[in-house]
Amino acid sequence: MAGENTLFISYAHRDEIWKDELLVQLRALGRAVPLDIWDDRRIRQGEDWYREIRNAVARARFAVCLITGHFLGSSFCMDEEIPELLRRRQEEGLDLLPILIEDCPWEAHLWLKPLQMLPRDGKTVKVDFRDNHETVFSAVAKRIYEALQGPAVTPAGAPGLPTRPAAAAPNDTQRLPPATSHLFGRHHELQILMDAVNDPDGGIVVLHGWGGVGKTGLVRAWVDALPQHPGASTRPVFAWSFGNQSATDRETSADSFAIAALRFFGDGSPLQGLPWEKGERLAGLVAGRRGILLLDGLEPLQCRDGTLRDPIILSLLRQLSCRCGGLCVVTSRLALADFAEEGDRSGVRHQNVEEISPAVGRALLRSRGVKGHDQELEALVTACGGQALAVELLASCPDVRGKPGAAAKTGPIVGARSEHARRVLALLAQQLGNGAEVGLLRVLALFDGPVGMDELDAVLGPSVLPGATDFLQGAPTTFLFRQIQKLRSQRLIKVSDHDPLTLDMHPIVREYFADDWSRADRPAFLAGHRRLYEYHRARVPAEPASADQFERLFLAVGQGLQGGLYEEAYELYRQAVAHRGVSLLPSEHGLIGLELSALAGFFAKRWSSLVCELPCAARVDILRRVAECLQAMGRVAEAEEPLLECLAFEQDGADEGTAAETAHRLSTVYLVLGDLPRARHYSRVSVAHFAGRHPDRRMVYSLCRHGDILQLMGERSEAEATLERAEALNAQIDPDHPALHGVESFWMCDLLIMQVQESLFAAGHDRPDVEGLLARLDEVRRRAMLAIASDLEDAFLVALHHICIGRAAMLQALLGRRHRLADAGEALDRGVNALRQSGQQHWLPRGLLARAAFRRESGRLAEAEADILEARKIAEKRRMTPMRLHIADCLIEHARVALAKGDLGAAAEHCRDARLLVDTMRYHSRDSALSAVEAQLS
Repeated sequence: MAGENTLFISYAHRDEIWKDELLVQLRALGRAVPLDIWDDRRIRQGEDWYREIRNAVARARFAVCLITGHFLGSSFCMDEEIPELLRRRQEEGLDLLPILIEDCPWEAHLWLKPLQMLPRDGKTVKVDFRDNHETVFSAVAKRIYEALQGPAVTPAGAPGLPTRPAAAAPNDTQRLPPATSHLFGRHHELQILMDAVNDPDGGIVVLHGWGGVGKTGLVRAWVDALPQHPGASTRPVFAWSFGNQSATDRETSADSFAIAALRFFGDGSPLQGLPWEKGERLAGLVAGRRGILLLDGLEPLQCRDGTLRDPIILSLLRQLSCRCGGLCVVTSRLALADFAEEGDRSGVRHQNVEEISPAVGRALLRSRGVKGHDQELEALVTACGGQALAVELLASCPDVRGKPGAAAKTGPIVGARSEHARRVLALLAQQLGNGAEVGLLRVLALFDGPVGMDELDAVLGPSVLPGATDFLQGAPTTFLFRQIQKLRSQRLIKVSDHDPLTLDMHPIVREYFADDWSRADRPAFLAGHRRLYEYHRARVPAEPASADQFERLFLAVGQGLQGGLYEEAYELYRQAVAHRGVSLLPSEHGLIGLELSALAGFFAKRWSSLVCELPCAARVDILRRVAECLQAMGRVAEAEEPLLECLAFEQDGADEGTAAETAHRLSTVYLVLGDLPRARHYSRVSVAHFAGRHPDRRMVYSLCRHGDILQLMGERSEAEATLERAEALNAQIDPDHPALHGVESFWMCDLLIMQVQESLFAAGHDRPDVEGLLARLDEVRRRAMLAIASDLEDAFLVALHHICIGRAAMLQALLGRRHRLADAGEALDRGVNALRQSGQQHWLPRGLLARAAFRRESGRLAEAEADILEARKIAEKRRMTPMRLHIADCLIEHARVALAKGDLGAAAEHCRDARLLVDTMRYHSRDSALSAVEAQLS
């Protein structure tokens, strides 16, 4: 009988009666067409039963599974037969036909979801066809007959045949890497994911574990089964993989992800907005459409402790963790530390998927043809630390595959968990030898992600790259494709499901062969990256304008840096800057993170030590731009090191102007971090550098910022003198407009208001100098109105001065009857609303806290508390770096509201927390307000 027409029946022995009924119809078909029907009753006594079953599975063209509770509970059927049948279905086109014999929990088994099961609609042979079993079994025989005759045609009216499912919701999952093998033993994790789909509130599921344990394969199987899941068929699904770069320590960005995801979920302006705003916008869209978002390999966007360093992802996940209807599944080597303290309240579930069990690993090895006793194979899995990738790769080793007892001999090859896959790769590379296969793997390791044939040809080039293209240079295309097929069969590379000419490899495999080639022949390895630099540089226009063109630019820069072409890569970058003007920062394209990723390659040590090949001017420029990117992304703390390095270079070069600006930016960094002494020091350095130059607006701004910092530290006399000096300088520069305006005017108004508040707190029960204080508040109003008139077109500056007017009006109402408290509320509402519209969200806590104080004085305590909570949320979570000064202000105002409510316990707790922050930061401008609360409590 022709082996190519073998039909294999997979069943549990307790279901033999059903198999025999099926055989009646199959044998009837076999009398008319060539069909070799095989079940395990054909094994003769004394034969190697396991080998006979494996051989039958290997030659089968068709397989029929009798689905019952006994079958799904059978270890042999589920761990030995089904994985190999599924592999052959995917790779070789085997027809797999499940028959639902009786009611059982088949829905929990994801491998059944994409298969066309008979009878359809969840009907069973035992119940729904109890008087005519042959109807279903005959339909199976007809299906096989049609497959033998040609393309399958579903007969109209054939009982039990499935119909094509209704059109599914849009999905974009092609960026998720294909699975390297079929899924083994992840039923618990799959059930967690399916339960999450059924949860109407959504949330986040995090699958975390060391690289190579099969996280991507797990979510790939889940995603492939989603269209058949009744709870997911109408929900949009979007997947993105960051894992192509996860094996390296290079900077990675979520910019491209955000643009693609916003576009997919229907955002009209996916390029617009600051990073954290894009994350929040995307979360709203995902929640609004009850979408499913999959983020694979997130670890490049995490710090070593698991905290997120990308504002897009952080703001996205914070919103989705509120369980607002959208579902996000994350895979990473690290748990999400940002949500650890919140526990179950965060809407984030962490599931450790570190290892596969020895039994599951044994089944995986057997599915790959590795022979041996159960104990031997399980010992091999244990030696691999249960790491799925290591076990999978080990099965490809010629010295292991197909040799009984190989497990015992090979067991000691692995040690620490981080080395499991690498040591197996070393063994595999040794057995492959220094031929075309290893050469191709080394070439593919040059790329950070999927590789198209054009890019591959660019590396193969006209001249040989020793250690990589020796056997590939000039070889016919058929030879190259044979090597690709061989490496694919060994699970070392993957071919895209969407494009058979696109190749990819696991990040750990990529990292290993990149290191391997770099150690073996460093010059050739660098030459490979240089070829890719030339390839991508030729595709960068002289004046990049679109998001795609900027991505090409950064890709070319990155390849040049990996090829050691530091000056050439910088020059390419600098030319793009020159075409744009003073800054490349393509904020309108939403690519700040991508620019940072490209610039990271210039550093020998992240953000502090640059490569020595760059000239001094280039180093200063790169340090300045990296700091700009980090601050724009909200990663303020990380901007400290590059700014300190930049200032050292500038001071050595006696460049007073740039040194003054850098010192000012350092002062701002420390201000955000709540380190007021350092903020004061560097603002003083900035003023000193400007002092040696011709007076200009920058010097006025620097003086005013220094005065504001002095005021925050409680040094009000010096602060007042500094601001008055700035105003005198402004009058000298612009005699027609002598008064301060802009943010500088706001700082002057803030000083005057704080002086009045200080006087009120100091007076205690004594009567203060009311007329003098009212006069100062009148000056605040006059200055604010002048500034509004001067900056009428700037909504942000107008908003700040409305806040000043409102604060002054509230104090005037508290000091005398001729002023109405309601006037303060109107100005504060106007200021808060304008701040929201201006997009300057990090200034919003000032307005919210000013309005909270007004609402507290008006007896509207619930509204006051709402303002405080919103301000604190922004201060703590809006950016990557918490704004500690605002947090202290929130605590003080919250204590005052709690006192007004009579909640002494809450007031005392807020007061203690505020005192710790105020003293640590030397935020002494708040001493009087805090002392007043402490006095009331005592």
